[in-house]
Amino acid sequence: MTSYTLTHQILEGRPVYASDTTADFLYFYEPYGQWIVGPSVGTDHGWLYVTDSAMSPDKIQGTWKVSVDHVPTSFPSVQATCAECRQITISGSIHFQESRMTTYSLTSQIHNGRPVYSSDTRSDYIYYYAPYEEWMVGDNLGSSYRGLTAVDSHLYPEQVEAVWKLWDGSLFVPFPRVEARCTDIDDCASSPCQHGGICTDLHNSYSCTCAAGWEGDNCELDTNECETNACNTGYTCVNHIGYYVCLSEVLNHSKGQNVRSICGPESCADGWTCEARERGYACLSSQ
Repeated sequence: MTSYTLTHQILEGRPVYASDTTADFLYFYEPYGQWIVGPSVGTDHGWLYVTDSAMSPDKIQGTWKVSVDHVPTSFPSVQATCAECRQITISGSIHFQESRMTTYSLTSQIHNGRPVYSSDTRSDYIYYYAPYEEWMVGDNLGSSYRGLTAVDSHLYPEQVEAVWKLWDGSLFVPFPRVEARCTDIDDCASSPCQHGGICTDLHNSYSCTCAAGWEGDNCELDTNECETNACNTGYTCVNHIGYYVCLSEVLNHSKGQNVRSICGPESCADGWTCEARERGYACLSSQ
């Protein structure tokens, strides 16, 4: 269970991915109609597989199976997700179609089974045109009228290996230096991590390290400290945002009781500081 990076290999019309941590590959095996994770591309020898003919692993809807002691065992919780490129940069020409040498952002649209990108500077799109088996750049999504074109049927524009051709006003001219590449954007720029969480920028994604008392992908959920921390005997735990309170089950303290004597070495869990209250004590995060 790890991440897999797209390779330039195509097998049975589908991309091949290489593990970032092991010598395994993720690929489609046509004879069985299965996506397989195994050490040899194009064989049926794999320890993880799913019967599904989706064009890419993130579109798989079947249930993955893991070979446990040579017995196939279903794991409904296993899934393949894709860190899809969210911004494409096209560059390489200063004489023809130069206004289209810019960035394009991923849209929610799908055209001919491929994602659509919209120009960040003008009314253009990057899209796949199935009748010609070409990736195109033009101002009319789905039309064969375009300014850039590449005869290539890869699933994503940054995978294109064919030479891009540019319209010079009379014909399409090959431009080997023109390329469409995935832009490495700062996914932390929008400050997605809430409540003091620390954001780490990843490739087409980000990760939040949450402050004490918070959890969730964006640290948006209050942690219920009472589920993991216990109060002293005779006290009831009450969860609060970022801390928890231990309330005495005796409603009234005697007048001569020193409430500060309530806090002891084991009153709060490790990493929490005890603070005496009138009806008990609070445990505050030391982080």
